Amino acid sequence: SATKSTLLNLKSKDFYTGMITGDNINTAISISKTCGLVDLKQEDIAICIYGSAKAALKYTLINEQGDPIGDIDPESRKHMGRRLVGAMDNKNFQKIQTDFGLDLNKPINIKESPVLVEIAEKVRIFARMNPVQKALIVIIFKEFYRN
Repeated sequence: SATKSTLLNLKSKDFYTGMITGDNINTAISISKTCGLVDLKQEDIAICIYGSAKAALKYTLINEQGDPIGDIDPESRKHMGRRLVGAMDNKNFQKIQTDFGLDLNKPINIKESPVLVEIAEKVRIFARMNPVQKALIVIIFKEFYRN
């Protein structure tokens, strides 16, 4: 498909590719594998759970069928020569939005929040996002890559 070849081309040129969708997280993960956004030969997918602003995201590794395998440290995958692709749903992002007071009418200072930096570095699949959440995610990425 055109999507798959475009994504593979972008990834081959070291572009950071991701997905923000209104679909549920299982559909988003399935599509990300089908279209080549995630390469299961080199990457693992983990569901990202947000607990609080004082803690890092929690990652639950999933198998190829989408079943949870167990919690992991994202840094541990690098030693195995694999990258971790985070997937986050709207409910977890809503908690982040609330805790950090994210608003389209206010600037986002990403440097003040390790959680927002972690999202920009590790999460590539965003599911069930509403239009405001989609816009906030784009702003977070713009701020992260601007610096």
